[in-house]
Amino acid sequence: MHPLLAPLFPAGKEPLPPGITEEDRANMMQIKKYQDYMSAGMESCVGKTTMAGAFGTPALTSPLAYFSLTFS
Repeated sequence: MHPLLAPLFPAGKEPLPPGITEEDRANMMQIKKYQDYMSAGMESCVGKTTMAGAFGTPALTSPLAYFSLTFS
């Protein structure tokens, strides 16, 4: 092995830190998979539009409704 080259490991077979088991590796890979799905969904135009419609409208209308009911 050449001392200036980084060691290469197949994907999913990298060395684990101390105290991490193979079962933990499987759990971390599953968490990473769902995290990638959520990131891809939030990067898409359809995902952004859906999130803006679902969470933007109540967030904007509830303070306006509160102030219009209290101060009018």
